[in-house]
Amino acid sequence: MIIKHKKQHKRNNITMALPYRLGIRVRCALYCMCVVFCVLITETKSQETGLITDIQDNTPSELNNIIFTGNTFFTSSQLSEILSLRTSNFSPGLIFFSRLRKESLKNPYAPKAFTDHLQGVVKSYQESEIRYYNPAIAADDSATILELYNQFGFHRATIQYSFFRDSLSESNTLRFDINEGIRNTIDTVVYKGLERITQQLKEKIEKIRTVKRNSPFDEAQIKSDIDKVVNLLSNEGYFTVGYDSVLPTVTEKSANNTDSITVYFVIGNQLKINSIIIQHDYREQNPVAKELILKMLDIQPGDYYSRATIQNSLNNLLQLGLFERPSIDTVGLGKLGNDSTIPLRVFLPYRQAREVSVSPLANRLAVDNFFNLGIEASFLHRNLGGAAQSLNLFVRYMLQDFQIQIPGQFFNWLNSEIQAGIDFSQPLLFSIDRARMGASAQLLYSDRDVRIVITDEFTSPSMRLRSTSLRLAFPVQLPKHTFFNAAYFDIFTDASAIAGFENANTVLQEQLGEALSNADTEERFNQVSSYFSRFVNELIPFAAINGIENRTIPLSSFIIGFGISGDDRDNIFSPTKGYLATVSTEIALRSVLGVDVVSAFNRLQFLWTTYSTVGKKQIFATKFRAGHTFVADPAGDYVPFERHFFAGGSNSIRSYPARALYDPLTASTGDGSSITTSTVIGNRTIIEGSFEYRWGLSKPSWANEFIGDQIEKSGFGFFLDWGNAFNRFYASNDTVSFSLKNMIKSMAVGIGAGYRYETPVGPFRVDFAIPFYDPLSLDREFITRRSPFNQLQIHIALGHAF
Repeated sequence: MIIKHKKQHKRNNITMALPYRLGIRVRCALYCMCVVFCVLITETKSQETGLITDIQDNTPSELNNIIFTGNTFFTSSQLSEILSLRTSNFSPGLIFFSRLRKESLKNPYAPKAFTDHLQGVVKSYQESEIRYYNPAIAADDSATILELYNQFGFHRATIQYSFFRDSLSESNTLRFDINEGIRNTIDTVVYKGLERITQQLKEKIEKIRTVKRNSPFDEAQIKSDIDKVVNLLSNEGYFTVGYDSVLPTVTEKSANNTDSITVYFVIGNQLKINSIIIQHDYREQNPVAKELILKMLDIQPGDYYSRATIQNSLNNLLQLGLFERPSIDTVGLGKLGNDSTIPLRVFLPYRQAREVSVSPLANRLAVDNFFNLGIEASFLHRNLGGAAQSLNLFVRYMLQDFQIQIPGQFFNWLNSEIQAGIDFSQPLLFSIDRARMGASAQLLYSDRDVRIVITDEFTSPSMRLRSTSLRLAFPVQLPKHTFFNAAYFDIFTDASAIAGFENANTVLQEQLGEALSNADTEERFNQVSSYFSRFVNELIPFAAINGIENRTIPLSSFIIGFGISGDDRDNIFSPTKGYLATVSTEIALRSVLGVDVVSAFNRLQFLWTTYSTVGKKQIFATKFRAGHTFVADPAGDYVPFERHFFAGGSNSIRSYPARALYDPLTASTGDGSSITTSTVIGNRTIIEGSFEYRWGLSKPSWANEFIGDQIEKSGFGFFLDWGNAFNRFYASNDTVSFSLKNMIKSMAVGIGAGYRYETPVGPFRVDFAIPFYDPLSLDREFITRRSPFNQLQIHIALGHAF
């Protein structure tokens, strides 16, 4: 379509695009800038051409509308997605440049080169965005629609199409008239070729079948059942199992609108593994012991061939971190087998064993939602002793906790930390059947700059918290088919000391004492008094560490941990189905071999997440997390800060800042005042959950390849978070008991939505959330009683919240 313009010659009818007083050179310069701008835009514009001429009169016929009549089973949008023909798309670019060209033609001072270039721009847009009708393609689309109906049992459906022009709207329309008919049901489904399998396998096949007698005909569901049978048999030794055609044989009984389905399977012989041959591509790296490779395989000589077990074996090899794309196959080895056995070849291309790197470091700690940024230098050896032992030496410098937010206050200073350490891991100590135990050790030295923060006005001088810790861990890999498929046992101990504590304590007390004596109003006196209460609570963790400096063995903690987990997710970064369940416990001993330890507590945690596909690129995810720390004396027993529970943040209740949510009923100091520094002192109990609907976008038909790919990687999330952290540490006493009634009353509820963009390591997301029910808002808990967007929280993160 060419937009025509009519020149006007009378001066009083001319629309002036530029003030007449501007010089000719200035106007020409501005027009030249417009030309350059247009050229830059059109160079990035896709140059697809879509001219399809009408076969009858050799004249292009623009296609403005596609409509459907008679369709009830499928929506018009569903049918439009499968068509090859598309309607014209008038993008903002076409509208803008068409209008710009029109206005330029009205201006007698517009350079001809500029208007000619605009005409080319408009024509380029028209060629790529205006679609034309083609009767041959319309016939193919009609057949495509008919085939779709046939796949869902509408075997006697008919489709007719027509192309016409609407004189009122001056648009061309393609109409498909659909007569769906009656949908057939299933009469019988017969599987042939399975006569030689065992009765036990036949019973397994019967259990996984979903297509039954009187089920509506659904070709995809029938195919799914067939694939389930093939998958089952391929894991029971039938290496060559398949069926003789892409689709089963369907015999229609028109009289009663039913179909009989017959599937012919070709299963071959049931084969066992007679040998496993390992082939290395060393790439100048040290070899890995053959015994280790064989123990990492879930399939062994004498086992029936199983595709699932082979895939599990590949995953085990990848976890060693030594190989690039290892493979397990039978290529070229068939001659070594016979009618009942088959050999396997394990091919191992080695990675670089030694690696030195200097890289930026960014992390957000899951336990407390700290966000840290820094730099790390490391040396890694992946195969130190020939059995995949890894050694990692590292030094890190981190700026800790970029944003410390307390309700009503905001601090933006940075605490620094230097870490140096050694990580050593042995992937396999021993195995029992299909269970494998490994081992790892970490020795870490940390020197951290810390402060006691009350407000901007009352802040302690810097203290140096130095600690040396040792962690021994023994991970256990369990068989994949069990609900819990991993476990661990670990021991953690550390010796800590703090420098500058006495000075920080003295300076803060002097600041608060002076402010208290200078208080000239009752309100100011009460405010400073509450600051004293906060100071005492925040001092306790550092005072506990300061008290062990003069000991011969200054142990601050000795913790024994155990956990078990089940991970059935299909993708650890962006799961679409499956579950993740973890149960863990930690026991901090009061003394070890006669040596007293400062920290003493028992801690239990539980996490349960599920993921379900509810539509095309639509996921429904849920999370439930609970934890509690048992301490004999909450006001005195020391629990390390990293073992406290915090609520709020990008991976918790997203309608609150990190660590800013707490339960006001159980956060009393015992003297009547309420502690609000939940970012510093955590809680003994946490209960939280989430419901999230994740909707991924599909690639639109109108977009070019680059824009379409970006849209396809994008999506949105809609969520509801609920929960809170209860039972504050170091309160003098619990003035309000932790009861079910109080828990429900203090449970926060937040709602929100966000944007997601998929990356190889999970989605980049931006979430916007507001409190729906806010227990911190006193008499304005519900969203209807306050201005909700005053509490809007924005979280930017990498990876899903759970």
